[in-house]
Amino acid sequence: MASMTDKQILDIARAAVPEHIRPLGRIVERGTEAPPATMTLAGLGPSKASKEDLIAELARKVGATVPKAKGRTAEVEFPEQTALGLRTTVVHVKDGKVQRVLKRG
Repeated sequence: MASMTDKQILDIARAAVPEHIRPLGRIVERGTEAPPATMTLAGLGPSKASKEDLIAELARKVGATVPKAKGRTAEVEFPEQTALGLRTTVVHVKDGKVQRVLKRG
């Protein structure tokens, strides 16, 4: 599955919220399948083991299996100012579908 663009993620999330807050949406968190932000430079000392390598090694030692990450995920936030203060609606999008909608007050 190809990764979705920001516009596609926002369109999916906007369909799950009331119309009056749809223009306020913004992506606040993406899933873990994005490329890592830090890279080690070759030849500048020993490289650290990645988090995934450490988890896989620990799982191997204890005989457990590590579940594979499935699909692309993102969180879209829709802030709205009400008479009682700021209320935020958060939409979790996974694999191009809405997984859950949360309201924070």
